[in-house]
Amino acid sequence: MVYTRRKTTTKAKTTKSPVTKNKIVKKTDPPKITKRNGNITKTSKVHITRKNSNKRKSKKSKDEDSYEDSNEDSNESDESDRNEDFNENEDSNCNNDDNTIATTMQIASKSRSLTPEIILISQQSPRQSPLQSPQQSPQQSPQQSPQYFRLSEILNDDEQVSGRIPLQQKIDDQQPLVNIASSSLIGPFKNDLEICLFLVQRPDLINLALNMMKASGQQESTVIQGKSNKFNVLSDKELGIFQLYLKCIFFRTRIINKQIAGKLFSLLFPNIQVGRSDQVALQQWSFASYRDYNMAIRKELRKLVPDFIKKYRLTKANQPTTQQINEYITKEIWMAFLKRHIDAIDEKKSFIDRPENASIFTDFIQSAFKLFVQENLLNKDVINAVKDLNYITVDMEIFTMDGRDILRKLDIRSMLKLDIENNNTNSNESLQETLSDRSYYEQNKYNETESNFTTTSDTLSNSDQSTQLLTTNFTLNETEQQNRKPLQTIVENETTNFQPLSATKAYEDLVCILQHPDFRPEHVIKNIQQLRLMRKRLPLQTIKSHSIPIQNMKTPSTSTPFKNAYTISVTEHIRRVLSNKELRSQMYFGPGIEADIKSEFWHGDIWQESPLFGQSSIQINQGSFIKYQDKGTRIGRIIAIVSTSNGTKLKIQLLYYGTELPGNFTSSLRIKRAQNGELWLSEISVLIDLQNVIGPVDVWLRDTPKLSDNYQFCIREILYSHEGRWKIRDIKLRNQHPSEYIKAQITTSQNIPTLRLMLDIYYDDFGTFRNTYHSLGGIYLQFCNMPLQLRKQLKNHFVLSFVPFGGEFDDVMKPIVDEIKNLERGILITINGEKLWLTAALGVVTADLPQGNDLASTKRHGGNKGCRSCLVPKEQLTDFSFDIKLNARYHHITDEKIEELNILVQESASQKTISKYCTKHGLRKHPSILDQLTWNRHLQVPQDAYHAVAGKIQRLMECTFSILKPDGEVAFINYWKNLETPAGWYKLPNPIKHRNSFMFSDCLRLAMIMPFLLQRSLKALHIKDLELISLQKRLVDSTKSRPKMPSPIQIVNAIISCWVTIAKASHLCFSLTFTEQAYKELEKLLRIEHNILLKLFSDNFENLPNLHINKHHVQNARNFGTLVNTAVAVKEMMHKIFKGSVPKMNRKNIELDLIRRHNTLQTIRYLTDGGVDNRFPCIKQGFQKLTTDPLLHSILSDWYMTQIIQKEDITDISNTNVVSCDSRVTNIKLYKKLSKIEIQQYNLPVRLDENSQFAHDILIAYDIYMQKKAALIYRRVEFYNQIKYTLLDDDGRFNSHLNLRVGDIVQIQEEENLSYAKIRALFTHKYNNGLVYAFIWINWLRKTSTTDPIIQCPIYEVQTAENTRWYRVYPISLIDNLPKVHFVHCCHSTCAANSHDLSNNHYFKNEFYYVAI
Repeated sequence: MVYTRRKTTTKAKTTKSPVTKNKIVKKTDPPKITKRNGNITKTSKVHITRKNSNKRKSKKSKDEDSYEDSNEDSNESDESDRNEDFNENEDSNCNNDDNTIATTMQIASKSRSLTPEIILISQQSPRQSPLQSPQQSPQQSPQQSPQYFRLSEILNDDEQVSGRIPLQQKIDDQQPLVNIASSSLIGPFKNDLEICLFLVQRPDLINLALNMMKASGQQESTVIQGKSNKFNVLSDKELGIFQLYLKCIFFRTRIINKQIAGKLFSLLFPNIQVGRSDQVALQQWSFASYRDYNMAIRKELRKLVPDFIKKYRLTKANQPTTQQINEYITKEIWMAFLKRHIDAIDEKKSFIDRPENASIFTDFIQSAFKLFVQENLLNKDVINAVKDLNYITVDMEIFTMDGRDILRKLDIRSMLKLDIENNNTNSNESLQETLSDRSYYEQNKYNETESNFTTTSDTLSNSDQSTQLLTTNFTLNETEQQNRKPLQTIVENETTNFQPLSATKAYEDLVCILQHPDFRPEHVIKNIQQLRLMRKRLPLQTIKSHSIPIQNMKTPSTSTPFKNAYTISVTEHIRRVLSNKELRSQMYFGPGIEADIKSEFWHGDIWQESPLFGQSSIQINQGSFIKYQDKGTRIGRIIAIVSTSNGTKLKIQLLYYGTELPGNFTSSLRIKRAQNGELWLSEISVLIDLQNVIGPVDVWLRDTPKLSDNYQFCIREILYSHEGRWKIRDIKLRNQHPSEYIKAQITTSQNIPTLRLMLDIYYDDFGTFRNTYHSLGGIYLQFCNMPLQLRKQLKNHFVLSFVPFGGEFDDVMKPIVDEIKNLERGILITINGEKLWLTAALGVVTADLPQGNDLASTKRHGGNKGCRSCLVPKEQLTDFSFDIKLNARYHHITDEKIEELNILVQESASQKTISKYCTKHGLRKHPSILDQLTWNRHLQVPQDAYHAVAGKIQRLMECTFSILKPDGEVAFINYWKNLETPAGWYKLPNPIKHRNSFMFSDCLRLAMIMPFLLQRSLKALHIKDLELISLQKRLVDSTKSRPKMPSPIQIVNAIISCWVTIAKASHLCFSLTFTEQAYKELEKLLRIEHNILLKLFSDNFENLPNLHINKHHVQNARNFGTLVNTAVAVKEMMHKIFKGSVPKMNRKNIELDLIRRHNTLQTIRYLTDGGVDNRFPCIKQGFQKLTTDPLLHSILSDWYMTQIIQKEDITDISNTNVVSCDSRVTNIKLYKKLSKIEIQQYNLPVRLDENSQFAHDILIAYDIYMQKKAALIYRRVEFYNQIKYTLLDDDGRFNSHLNLRVGDIVQIQEEENLSYAKIRALFTHKYNNGLVYAFIWINWLRKTSTTDPIIQCPIYEVQTAENTRWYRVYPISLIDNLPKVHFVHCCHSTCAANSHDLSNNHYFKNEFYYVAI
């Protein structure tokens, strides 16, 4: 969007947010209980009403807890008070004995402070209770000696009576079945059972107790008798056995259906026949039991959630990690709250002997706990998601205490699937309906004829009175009922969502897939073999290995002499990149481009001139000499066929006639040679149109073989310029044109497209461990055909191999070099069904200064003639008068020297002779393996600007800080701490105390702000006296005419000017674009930098290789478009990624692990970019839509962050929901709301009425940019210190993350040009529609006509409060790009180190600022 300060005709597009209405589902009231007459021979339901539910749970003893029902609802609060109030029974026909027993139990409960789950004992039972011995009747006198029963006795006794198989054959005699006996005696009674039996026979005592309760203010409660139990098939003990097995199955599945319940019943009791009504009752009881089990485990997990959230400080934005959950939820946690289930199994066989079972169930509990954490944080329903975790444990092998092999006969997985298949025909018994919290509550409406058997599951618990038949009517408390309603609403909404396939809802989701509008039948896998192949693995690239020797001088004595090196071939990478349509569509495969603004490889001379990369021929080949028309008839050499904005043109190297030579070269001998047809070659090139070509001419270059006697012209000398003077050198001292040693490849067919790839290979060593020397050599590949925007992303750096510790680069590169040699000749390749003729060749080798020399087969910079581009002696490295063209290294001459060296080696010359020869010519003893390729070692291995420039800055830092006195250091640090640094910078280390640990990127950043720091802090009195005198002498000695002793102020200005020069040169070196004028400006700046560094600090910079490289930077920039294209700043970040991965490995084979990791990431990236797995060309990949997610796009697009990410302080984040009228602005977050004191300090209005101009600008912003013209109802605004938001592009894809702070300088695109403004305030305002919008309040910056003479930066003036010429308030969508500008306050004497004079509204625009990496 284009913004204007005053008037505009363009209005921002607004989009209305869709308004959705949630469907309200009324809560179903709990069914009422009907009073009926009943026979006490059957146990009855008890409806318990609790009062004072908010009271805290009283402390109970162990014995009292034994009566408590441990399976409570998940939404139930703390235990209520012990004074239960029974509903009054108004039925006149109610049996008196029923009331007597119920009242008796109430009194017993109150006397023992029992829980409200009342225990009812049958008076007359057709089947004997398992709690009674065979000789004891229900009417037996309580004075008789009490009986104590153990599980083994009950089972053995029942075995004698019924002859059926017992549940347990062996059990500890000290383990009781139920804990009904008190630990202390109550008078003559041993337990509550004796009390009940005693009171039943003495109604007068009961009436007395009731009168006493009434007198004390307590009201008696009436027991309402429920429906009778019609399930008469199983005895109480048999029902207990059945439930114990249900508890065992619970470890395998939290879902039960009628098939599982029926199969378990038939296996346990094969001789018992049941009717339809009994089957239904058994199923309903099983469903109720499992529901209680699930509710109990959910309750326990939910209890842990608040503590977990508090411990790890979790929020919606800060979700728990797997490691945090694994640390918090352990095996001991779930075994504690599943104690009653543990007691039902053989723990030793199930978990101790099979630890994998414990691990599996722990995984289930951890996964469920994570969902409940999300339920708490995100307020969403996770019940179905928890049930979907059933697949984790369904195949576990659980053993029961009795040793019977019944559970192994239950194929739970198939029976669950069977239930799903029958879902459509019997929905009321479906898996989801019977087990869901919501559907269970709705289903059990106490149907008169079907669901009358509603015993709660825990009444038959093994550890909680599991064999005593208890009946308690199930009712939901108010809290649970309230929690039901939102869950029901979500269920309604979920019916319209398409959810992924899950284990427990397979059929339903399959139907959703088939009915989904995006479903295509051709996507279905048609055979099992293909499906297995698909499941096997990702479409990874092939990793090859070959054995290389290991140098024993570099490795420990225990190392093996040989080791495998692992490589991914260049062709593999080429196939993967060309198959990626997103990448290929942005790559360039055409001829070299001659543009006014150069930024890419194809703008450089190497691409333009080489037939391997650019266009090699039209009708006249490159390297041919032609006669053409250009202000007369001239002769020139075609060095490139280039594309321009005006079409294809020829780039011609000029040839001079003898009459055109400078006067000092017009000797009689040259005139005579010119008359005989000699021409002089120049280094000047021009562009001509094709129609200006007259025809070819035959010209003989005297350094090449003479092929015929019919040459029209010859060339033996080159005319060139050095230090502003014309000079002549021999024709042999030239860089041969690529056409002289490259034979252009021709496609096999005119119908096959040709693609030419320019390869960039980067090599560098990096240490893998922090405290141990163990280096690896990383070999990476880039494609120069990609634009800079793609090449700077680490995901477009492809790993070729890693050089093992002790290995050599040449040994690892052998198969790669052989492959590239084959690619130079060209291959036929098929990409996505299209045949292509492909050529690929080495275009550039990037490395740091030492290893770059190794790859160019030259000595390193520390040796004599250690420059890879020229033959400069070590003592003349900083001699700017040294002629680098006359003494340059030329590829064909170096080949001759290497050939001579090989002859010496073959003749077994002495090492002294070989070393002397190498020292004389500056060559390595062992030439690089890259010499086997078709390339120019001296042009295509450019010096790295990143290391060269940062190395100079690091040395200049040492020179500057070493001359300061202690008070000078203190003054510098004070200003350094308070300087306005660019937005997004991390805090730099202390440049004085920690300058030796500065990284190169830190050095480059410091150079951008160093001139401003020195201007503010440096005074003459801060410089050491001896250093000041030494600096004065150096400046006098460097002055050629009338030397005069400079004053101390002049010394200070000279130091500042030195930093200004190096900052400007660095800025230009790392410029992303170059023009012809920029090349000349860079050459000029580097010359000035060279001179001033030698003037001030000659002892530190004389013969410094980094300073000598200044003479080669311009030519390197011309060869490859810019210096950034060959810098290794971003490439070195690859090392950081791999070094960070090493500690997470077993470190046995680091090279293989690293290359596998990279292979996997690249494959996932290929799929996310829309790549197709060739094994399944008809299958759409599920990764493709990931990049459209704004939260994932930045990760998937860059794979690295250029700044250090700091953890957000969630306490500073506002909960205000902010929206934007611009659909591109999303995810708006507000930080650090300003307090009243801060608002008063900054003179900000809290209400619109307090500042009329401010209110007017807000109205204008609403009107022009948001199309809202109504008067503002809400008059209050809220101010914040920081706003973050995500910006999308016009297609809805991620663009960038923006972070605005008060005081930042931002750039704004106006209708005519780019302007700058300072953010005065960030605030929000609620509009009439109730939505909150975010705005920025800015002060515009106006450029003045003043430029500081020392800093050489323009000065801008900030808009004052009185200046109302421009609008100040805009929506935050005004800032739609990352700030690429830096302003620094123009301090005067009234400013201090930690504060500025606000009356001074002038700012420097930092002309040295650029993005270092």
